[in-house]
Amino acid sequence: MYFKIKRAKEEIVRLNIEIRRLLTYLFDDHVDHFRAIRSNLITNPALAFELSTRSQYHNKIHEGIVKRLLQTSRLPGFSGCLFHGERQGRNQSLNTDIPPPFWMTGILGITQVETDVMEEKDVVTVDDTDLGVDVDTDAFISLLEGVTL
Repeated sequence: MYFKIKRAKEEIVRLNIEIRRLLTYLFDDHVDHFRAIRSNLITNPALAFELSTRSQYHNKIHEGIVKRLLQTSRLPGFSGCLFHGERQGRNQSLNTDIPPPFWMTGILGITQVETDVMEEKDVVTVDDTDLGVDVDTDAFISLLEGVTL
């Protein structure tokens, strides 16, 4: 039981990272589709129409994913963030003048975006107190750590 609880805490930290990465991918996909549609609207309307159709399809799938993530965020002990990050090496000026996707405004309720770029050395590590784990669980782990064989 001790190791299962310890592993569950590690998994929570990992999932907080993966959820943010997933949301970053979804947002970047939206931006890429929007920019491609806009750049081909005049020069190649048929391609722009096909890209628009695919973008709508992707957005429907993304909405389903975000709804599940929102349900996950309502679980007791959730300590993650339901906001997209910034992919390392990606030019953030690509995001300017792009309207947010529906899943961001309609499902998550995010209307205004202000981001600060954090360097890798500024990243804060997460300890057990940030995970929202019950005190009883921590006391149990402390007790088991103190027990010698």
